[in-house]
Amino acid sequence: MEALPAYELLFRVFAFVLGAAVGSFLNVCIYRLPR
Repeated sequence: MEALPAYELLFRVFAFVLGAAVGSFLNVCIYRLPR
């Protein structure tokens, strides 16, 4: 297993956090829409 550069690790963490936030937001929107 090769060591990742610092910016690569930072980018992956940032992308994961951003994806989790967007997914959570969309989940709330979809949950509230039909009611």
